[in-house]
Amino acid sequence: MDVRAANAQTPATVLQCNASIRYFFRITPVATAGLPLHVAAQNVGALSIEVFAKLIAVYPDAVSAKNDDGDLAIHIAAANEAPEEVMLALIAADPEVCKMADEGGELPLHTAAYNKASEAVLRRMIEVYPDSPM
Repeated sequence: MDVRAANAQTPATVLQCNASIRYFFRITPVATAGLPLHVAAQNVGALSIEVFAKLIAVYPDAVSAKNDDGDLAIHIAAANEAPEEVMLALIAADPEVCKMADEGGELPLHTAAYNKASEAVLRRMIEVYPDSPM
């Protein structure tokens, strides 16, 4: 998605989203390893779904990229009890992340189930990777 096109389509939402992103990264420690999407996932309670959508739109490859600890954004979001909308947005952006284990061998499904993700999230992960080890 072209960021300029998104800005032209929904200026009020995008401007609000841009302000949230700038504020968030101003108050977040720089020492956090990973891409902005990883940092956002770590602090999921402080950000709206619009911020996640914008980060995914700007750099979609971040969804399948691991941080320095070997975690995907979806692992981090699940560990921080992300809202259903955020988890489903990450899956929708790249369903293959449901098949990618972290450094400890855990799939996003494992992290999500342990942290009491919604039934909709767990079902979607199983749909994407029905042969996932339980």
